[in-house]
Amino acid sequence: MRSLRYVATILTSMALMFGVASAAAPEFIKASARIGGCSGTIFATVGDQSYGVSAAHCASGVGRSVQFDLPSGKSGKAVWLFIDRRVDMSLFRVPSEKVDVVYAIKESPTLGEYISCGYPKGRGPRLIPSKFLGEAEINSLPVPRWEFDVDDTSFGKGCSGGGLFSDGSLVGVVTHGSDDNDEMFSSTHSQLIAFVRDAEKSLKLTLLPVKKDEEKGFEYDGIPLGSDIDRTKAIVHILNELKRARGELERIRRTPIRVQILDPKTGKILQEQAYPFGTPIKLLLPTLKR
Repeated sequence: MRSLRYVATILTSMALMFGVASAAAPEFIKASARIGGCSGTIFATVGDQSYGVSAAHCASGVGRSVQFDLPSGKSGKAVWLFIDRRVDMSLFRVPSEKVDVVYAIKESPTLGEYISCGYPKGRGPRLIPSKFLGEAEINSLPVPRWEFDVDDTSFGKGCSGGGLFSDGSLVGVVTHGSDDNDEMFSSTHSQLIAFVRDAEKSLKLTLLPVKKDEEKGFEYDGIPLGSDIDRTKAIVHILNELKRARGELERIRRTPIRVQILDPKTGKILQEQAYPFGTPIKLLLPTLKR
């Protein structure tokens, strides 16, 4: 287990400032915020509010507000909404009008090359090339972290809560660094997904893309329309209707057709005759006298 100090984690080596070669800058830079003395990434918008993730040790408490700043110069107050200190991650909310870009979390990204982004010593955002070393146990948390080699980069205090990116997705949250800042530690992608799912349940929000098998459609009597159960019930219903229709047809066939001759003045039945179903009945019109 490695000995480390809390290093408001970090981000990237190119020491690329937003605003320098901005046309070539990755899109996630625009979603990377300086929040308090740490970093964060805005990843979702719901209505007039946008949501971001940071480290739990950066959050003062649920319901408390903190200053946030974006590379574009936009700034305002963020509010901490959900904190899980076991995995060292926190969720914050900012007004959507103050946001330039949201950088989404993919459910199943193709993980390969990694890069981080944050505000070391409050300056940035800076890009930090991050070489994946595997999973590691650290003495500050009960869960494993992803470990990265960030030697000779801008990684340092102030990067905690910054984003780890791969395959066009936010895939982790930076939380710690080694004493010499040569190694960086972040949440795993699965920890990030689980954290956001827990926040969604707690806050009754939808922040991640909904899986197709989780999409909620119309229901009848608690049964989703189009499901296997629904299709089975529909087939049974149709078979029952056909059976009922056949029974009704047989009843009609067994019921004779009754022909009655009535007295036009009194309505009394003068004559009555029953014929089997399907018997043609021919009526002769009276011959007109000329």
